[in-house]
Amino acid sequence: METLMRKVFLIFLMLIMTAVSYGGYYAKWSVTVHNMHPFEIMIEGSQEPRPYVYRQFVPVLTRTIVNSMSEDAKAKWIEKFDDKLEFDKIYPVVKIPEKYKLEFYVLSLIIFICFFIGNIILRSLMCEILHDEVSGTLVTFLFILLFPLLELGGGYYYDLSELMFLFAAMRFAFNGNYICLFILTPFAEFNKESFLFFLIMLYPITRNHFDLKKSAAIILFAIFIAGMCYLYIKAVFAGNPGGMVVNQLHFQIDHLLHPGKYFNTEPTYGIPIDGRLYWLFLFMIFWIVKSTWHELEDIWKNHLKIALAINIPLFIFFCSPGELRNFSLSWIALLVPTGFYIKKLISEKIL
Repeated sequence: METLMRKVFLIFLMLIMTAVSYGGYYAKWSVTVHNMHPFEIMIEGSQEPRPYVYRQFVPVLTRTIVNSMSEDAKAKWIEKFDDKLEFDKIYPVVKIPEKYKLEFYVLSLIIFICFFIGNIILRSLMCEILHDEVSGTLVTFLFILLFPLLELGGGYYYDLSELMFLFAAMRFAFNGNYICLFILTPFAEFNKESFLFFLIMLYPITRNHFDLKKSAAIILFAIFIAGMCYLYIKAVFAGNPGGMVVNQLHFQIDHLLHPGKYFNTEPTYGIPIDGRLYWLFLFMIFWIVKSTWHELEDIWKNHLKIALAINIPLFIFFCSPGELRNFSLSWIALLVPTGFYIKKLISEKIL
């Protein structure tokens, strides 16, 4: 009974932490794709520009759920959501057409559930990697609370579902469960096309279970599945405006020439503290990795090296300057040394 109640308490605590973080994210970015891609364009997909339109997992799931309801059921659920969520009071600047009100609520709920599941997976993964439940739980809580701060410069509905897929993929790779990794891959790629690059980063993790040839074969086959999924969705939306990627290199150069832009603030948790913490984040990451490097196993060192070797060029060429959220492919690579750092602080009785 004691063990059961501890698990219930932990799940309840995870739920509260997730709700707090989601509230911070929600008030900051909502689930819209900003003025360039309003909700009604995003949810339909027919006119949304590429490459944003390629991220269809959550919109398709939302439309499937809503379309399966009767008109009476839709009206009933809209009334319930209006009464319980009072969204207009939380984020009044977003104007959602009445036609898509239920879709908006359902999508908001889906990404919260994805975020919650992702956090549970992350805690389980970190506890196993660190061989310590306290450190694994603390680093997970730290990430949950930092997430709205990391959504710097932008925030999108697929960012939260992406976390679930990234953490689950790492979990499967870490346990040598490549069958589940193959099953997960098309859904994760359907959510965001950059998942294909994350699969490459999993190679050192699979080497912990398999020899070189089998590890390479597993990763290559997963990449093949992701590539086929990407080509399919690219063909479906070939007639949409926009290009395959958005080249951001000229914006990156402009930011380098005007570094003051990195110090713009964004209100997070109701306080304008984000933006000014950009360089602090980078400094803390450098310090933590430096302090724990000798404690990391080779698989995590290699994973971190590959993650940064892929993520940094992707960020420079295809991501908006200063958007820490675009380092999402490297979150686990950076959370592992952070976990070891927390474990070290606990052992030295600093925490």
